[in-house]
Amino acid sequence: MAGLAETQQMKRFRLPMLSIAVAIVAAGLLLWARRSTTEAAVTPEECLDTYYNALRSGDRDKYSGCVVESHGIQSGGDRFQVLCREANDLKNLVQVAGPRDDEALRWIDVDEVRASGIRRLRYHLRRDERGWLIVGIETARERAAPIPFGTPAGDER
Repeated sequence: MAGLAETQQMKRFRLPMLSIAVAIVAAGLLLWARRSTTEAAVTPEECLDTYYNALRSGDRDKYSGCVVESHGIQSGGDRFQVLCREANDLKNLVQVAGPRDDEALRWIDVDEVRASGIRRLRYHLRRDERGWLIVGIETARERAAPIPFGTPAGDER
């Protein structure tokens, strides 16, 4: 009889224990997925590629994983939406890396090619224990493209 009582008591705890185990596994998977999407880039160029891809897709989490907000880069709702709209107007990007004097700090100029012209931005990047992150952005003036975007071949003069 004692064995029967123990078996019934074990059955009563089986469902709650199973629920707790499933919850722990689910929480672990969510934390792992969140960690893998916010890892910083291995190279400065990869960091900028991830940054622009995040803006084009509207992925705020991936965007936040590319920038260090304490250095004046904002990810507030309105600013993020403006950056996303601007990124969707891009026709091409050209990255020009600066000198590699310091292994933990770099700058890269990015020419954003648009139908209206070309805008050069200078991105300041820093490597920390996670990888490369954007710590500052300098904006230069937009200039007209030497050949306007959409000009048919042969009409470039």
